[in-house]
Amino acid sequence: LSSLRSALVAIDTGTSQHILNVTKSVESHALRRILIDTLLIIICLWIGMSSQRLLGHIHNQAYYDQRTKLPNRFKLKNIMDSSLATLDTQNDCCALSIIEINNLDQINDSFGKEIGDKLLYLVGERFLKTAGSHASVACIGDNRFAVFFEFLNESENADKRTQNLLSCCEGGINIDGVTVHLGLSAGISYAPEHALISDELIRKSELAMVLAGKAGENQFLRFSDDLLEQHKARIQLEVDLRTAVKENQFSLYYQPKVCTRTGDVHSVEALIRWAHPSRGVVSPFHFISVAEQCGLIHDIGTWVLNEAIRQTVCWQRNGLEQLQVAVNVSVFQFLEDGFIEQVGEAVKRHALPKNSLELEITESVAMVDIEKVISGLTELKNAGIRIAIDDFGTDYSSLKILDDLPVDVLKIDRSFVNRLDHVDCERSLVNTIVHMARTLGLETVAEGVETELQLKKIQKLGCDYIQGYYYAKPVPADELLGTIYAIENRQASGNNRAA
Repeated sequence: LSSLRSALVAIDTGTSQHILNVTKSVESHALRRILIDTLLIIICLWIGMSSQRLLGHIHNQAYYDQRTKLPNRFKLKNIMDSSLATLDTQNDCCALSIIEINNLDQINDSFGKEIGDKLLYLVGERFLKTAGSHASVACIGDNRFAVFFEFLNESENADKRTQNLLSCCEGGINIDGVTVHLGLSAGISYAPEHALISDELIRKSELAMVLAGKAGENQFLRFSDDLLEQHKARIQLEVDLRTAVKENQFSLYYQPKVCTRTGDVHSVEALIRWAHPSRGVVSPFHFISVAEQCGLIHDIGTWVLNEAIRQTVCWQRNGLEQLQVAVNVSVFQFLEDGFIEQVGEAVKRHALPKNSLELEITESVAMVDIEKVISGLTELKNAGIRIAIDDFGTDYSSLKILDDLPVDVLKIDRSFVNRLDHVDCERSLVNTIVHMARTLGLETVAEGVETELQLKKIQKLGCDYIQGYYYAKPVPADELLGTIYAIENRQASGNNRAA
């Protein structure tokens, strides 16, 4: 019995120990599972939160402009689509204004892109404050904002509210101590008048905005069918212009400059004309700006320069040894790399004598990059090329800039000459320009002289040369010799009668 009891005690003790060991093992395993499950739950939560943040970031990137924090083009279209879908076309209307900062590239070049990005943000803030109620402001491009006006009625005119948006940026914006002045243009279209689809409204507002930009700074235009026709005509003109360059449909006309003291003709201005197949002879006033915008001005300008030089050399070899020719140069052409070398090569190729070529630039050229302009003009002048400022007085160049430029001639704009019919000589701007030019040692040419009264007043003021219909209109090359002889004979006859 004692042995049996001892055996049972041993069995019971072993079983208890086994049960205890099993229990401990189960507890350890359960604890590990709890820890693992908790960790998995934490990981899932972290993935979920990260995914939510990632989706939010993707949504922000997809629908908001990162510089201005405003809705972008895609978000704007969603807003417009929702509003247009519920628009009561009988009683309400919506409007879309698109506003562009025309000079943002120049601002970035002058002050840096960081200033440009800050400018966009501040402009967006001003538009938000100025737009008014029921208006959504968006940034839909590198330099373009859009304002969508909802629930307009007759008393709320988007034209006026758009004008307020343009006005809120007048006077410039101060950024880090720098005052940046903006050039804005805006276009407006209305729903349902012009379209009921967001893409159509955007397209028509952008078209009106582009045409407003060509009309001047801080202008806005309302879309109309007439504007659309103008745009189509502009596109067709560009197509025709490319054909004209390819087929050489251009010719040069020449207008003499007459000395006010002697009546002699020592210089002519070369003026391009386009022999359009269906429109006849087209003045450069109608196509030069298009050529500049579509990148054709280089080809046209190169042809004009070479043809004018070639023709002048022919005249010099046929009796007009001292004749000079003046050629107009576009700001885009002048600022092109290699332009100075191009002029030198053209003069050398045709063997044109020194001082026989004069290049006419406008004041706006000098205001783009003054250091580059001065350097280029100095190089041309050192090569014997004369420099004239054309249409002087119509831009806003300072006297200091004029004093710094190595120029020979000031051409007085015809608008000032026309005023001589109504004002005293001594009180005219022509008088001021002539005296200023004389002080700077420059010659003067009065453009657009058409009447004998204007001629006498110009002579009285001491202007050096006149150019205008009083003596001759621009004529083709084969008529110039006869025109010059007629002018000089007319002057000689006048002198004989006076004697």
